[in-house]
Amino acid sequence: MHSGMRLSEQLDTPVGDYSSTTGMLMVRQKKVRNAPATRYVPLISIAVATYNQLAAGKKAGEPLCTNTEGGVLYEARYWFVSAVEAAGIADLTWHYLRHTAASR
Repeated sequence: MHSGMRLSEQLDTPVGDYSSTTGMLMVRQKKVRNAPATRYVPLISIAVATYNQLAAGKKAGEPLCTNTEGGVLYEARYWFVSAVEAAGIADLTWHYLRHTAASR
């Protein structure tokens, strides 16, 4: 919600793509054919804290988002849907989080 990134971009982000000097996260784009291979997204403090928590104990180049066993996380459906239901939110998809970031 705080970065406007696609789910696939978030799951593909390796440790080391955030620069604390610039406050920007490098996003490797594959979805948009004629777009540059990378773009840079500014991160607000809550997103930086989340990045740092996910990156803790991992080496540069390792996947940032991992499952409970430490393996690569390929999707968020198994926990996202149940979290949305538990929150009592109707009809929320991950893509809506991109729109929230754009609105903010």
